[in-house]
Amino acid sequence: MKPDKTITIMADFGFGPYAWLKDASDESGYVGINIANLKTGMTDFKISKQLEVDFAMWIDRFERDALDNPEFPWSSFHEEGIRLSRRLKEEVGDAASVLYVKPFEDPQHQTDEKTWIY
Repeated sequence: MKPDKTITIMADFGFGPYAWLKDASDESGYVGINIANLKTGMTDFKISKQLEVDFAMWIDRFERDALDNPEFPWSSFHEEGIRLSRRLKEEVGDAASVLYVKPFEDPQHQTDEKTWIY
């Protein structure tokens, strides 16, 4: 049975947002409402403090180093994001599907842009 909700993990600028929630039936490109950022952690799902800390370090790295930086290590950034997304899926279980999406700032964001986490 497919979960009713989808959590999208995608780095963005502002206040360190990294997770959005929407109904799984919503097939639009919209990521949903923001449910996690650097300051608050994840608000709609209870996850471990260590995972929140690890997501905070990951999004902070993006906000500090990614913008207009041709040397930003996108490959390792995405590998870490996918690892964190897998840990998130383990913690939320059947409560939500998890989707990792590369941010627009990655010059190669359209290549394998989305990764479903099972």
